[in-house]
Amino acid sequence: MFTNHYSRIVRITEQFVPFILKYQCLDAHSREYGGNVSPPKAFSEPNTSAHCADVLLSLYYNTDSVYCGKPELLASARLYLDNLLREQHEDGTIDLKETNFHDATSVAFSVQVLGYTYKLVEKYSRHNEQEQDIRGMLLQFFRQSAKGMVEGGFHTPNHRWVMASALSLLTNILGEDQLKDEIQLYLNEGIDCDEQGEYTERSVGIYNVINNRSLLIMAEELAMPELLAHVERNLNMVLNYIEPDDTLFTLNSTRQDNGKESYPVNYFENYFLMAYRTNNKVYAHMSEYLLELTDRLVKKADSLRDMAATVPMPHYLTLCMLDEGLARYESDTEKPARDYEVWFADSGVVRRRADQTTMTIVGNNSTFLKFQYGTNKVYVKFAGTFFSKGQFKGERIEQTERGYSLHYRREWGYVRPFADGSPTNVWREMDHAAREKIQMQTYDMTVHITAEEQGICLEVVSEGIERLPCKLELIFEPGGEWETGDSIIPGEAGRSVILKSGAATYRRDGDDIRLQGGFGEHTYTTVMRGSETHSREKFTVYMTDFTPIDRRIIITAAGQGEGV
Repeated sequence: MFTNHYSRIVRITEQFVPFILKYQCLDAHSREYGGNVSPPKAFSEPNTSAHCADVLLSLYYNTDSVYCGKPELLASARLYLDNLLREQHEDGTIDLKETNFHDATSVAFSVQVLGYTYKLVEKYSRHNEQEQDIRGMLLQFFRQSAKGMVEGGFHTPNHRWVMASALSLLTNILGEDQLKDEIQLYLNEGIDCDEQGEYTERSVGIYNVINNRSLLIMAEELAMPELLAHVERNLNMVLNYIEPDDTLFTLNSTRQDNGKESYPVNYFENYFLMAYRTNNKVYAHMSEYLLELTDRLVKKADSLRDMAATVPMPHYLTLCMLDEGLARYESDTEKPARDYEVWFADSGVVRRRADQTTMTIVGNNSTFLKFQYGTNKVYVKFAGTFFSKGQFKGERIEQTERGYSLHYRREWGYVRPFADGSPTNVWREMDHAAREKIQMQTYDMTVHITAEEQGICLEVVSEGIERLPCKLELIFEPGGEWETGDSIIPGEAGRSVILKSGAATYRRDGDDIRLQGGFGEHTYTTVMRGSETHSREKFTVYMTDFTPIDRRIIITAAGQGEGV
C-alpha cells in the first residue's frame, strides 16, 4: 500500500534546508552573493539558485513543516532569486558555468521548477512586502526567460522537451499564447522515444527522468494527455534496468552517466505523478520503493554535501501543495516482475533477471557483459594484440537457440610503396587508399552467452590469425576477497590476478560470485597493446591464451544476497 507519503515528503524536503542555508554566499561584495557555493565547484550555478528557492518557499508556506513561517527562509529565498536575476543576461539566457554559456536551456530548466514555485506563491502568499517582491522577481525572470528561449537554441535531444515544457508553463503564467508557435516547432520534430521506451540518449541515470518530467509538464499545461504514452513506455523499460543492489544499469548511456553508479531516486516524481494520473499499481509500488530509498540514502549520508550529491534536491513538495489530491493520494501496490528476460534490440541490450542475479549483454561496447549477484558485480571484456585493433566490441547481438552471441571481425595487414611514386612527399597528402595491401590477416572472435541456473556460461571462440596473445578480463568492485583452492588474497583496487586453471570465488558483502574454467597461457595482461587501460579503481581477474581459442567459462552466484 502506498500511503503516508505526504508527511515523508515534508521531512525529506526539510533535510535540505541546512545544506541550502550553509552554502549560500552572504558576502555582499562577492559576485556569488546569494548563490549556492557548495563544493566541489565553490562557485554558484544560477539553476541551483532556482532549486534552492523552491525548497525554501515550499517549506515556508507548509503548515506541517517545522520551518513554516520562518522569516530566514523567506529572506534566503529572496537572495537566491536575486542571484538568479543578476546572473541572467540581457538576452534572457543564463550560464551553466561548468560548460554552457548564454544558454537558453539552462533558463528552461529553471522555469521547469520556478513555474510551480510561482503557482505556490500565488496560492499561499499573505502578500507582505517580501512576498510581493518575490512574486515580482519571478515574473521578471519569466518575461526575460521567454525572450531567451524564443530567440535561443539547444544542444541535445532532451533539451527540446525541456524548452517546450518551460514555454508551456510560461504560456499559461504570462498569458502569452504566441509562445505556442515556438512550442510547436519542437513538437513538429516528434518525440524521440522508441517502441520499447528508450529515448535517443539512452540515459537511464539522468536524461530519462528529464524527458519524462518535460512530457508530464506538457501533457498538463498543453492539455495533451497523449504525451503520457511515451512516459509510460519509458517507465516500463526502467523497471528492467534496476539492479539487485538498488542501482541502475547505465553502461548503455551515451551521456555522462555512462558506467557510473546511480540510484533511481530521481524517478520518484515520474512514477508518483504517473501513478496518480493512471492509477497504475506497479507505479504506485515504485513510488513507495523510491521514497523509502530516498529516505534511506538521506539518512545514510555522511555529510550535507554527500546528501546533496546522492539525492536530487526535491521538488515534489511544491507539487503536493498545489494539488491536494496528490498530497492525499493512496493506492494499492503491485510489485514489478523480478524474473524476466528482455531484449532491447534497437538499444543493443539484453537484460535478464532471476531474483537476486542479473545478466546484461551490451552490443558495440568493450564491456560486453555484466553479471551481478546482490551487491557483487563483475564486468567482462576481451582483447587481443591484433595490430592495436583487438579490443572486442560485439557489432550486434544475435539471438541463438541457446542464448545470445556477439561477433567481432577485423582485417588488417601491410601496404606496398606506390608503384609509380607519389606526386607529393607529404605523408598526410598521399593517397594511401591506392596502395597495394599485402599479408592481410583476419581477427575473428565470437562470444556465445547462455543463461544457466544462478549464472551464465560464456564460450569464447576465434577464427583466423594464429598465435595471437589474447586475454579475458573479469573486473570486480574492490573490497572483497579472492579465494582459490589454496589461497586467499584481498581484492584491492588496482590489483590483478591470473586464474590459470580450475575455479575461484570472489567474496564481497556476503554475495559471492564463482568463476569456473580458468586458463593462463601467458602473463601479457595489464599493459597489452590494443586493449583498454588496466583499471586502478577495480580488482581484475585475467584469463589468457593464444588463438585459436575455444574456451568455456561459467559465472555463477554462490552465497546469499538481500534483494531490493
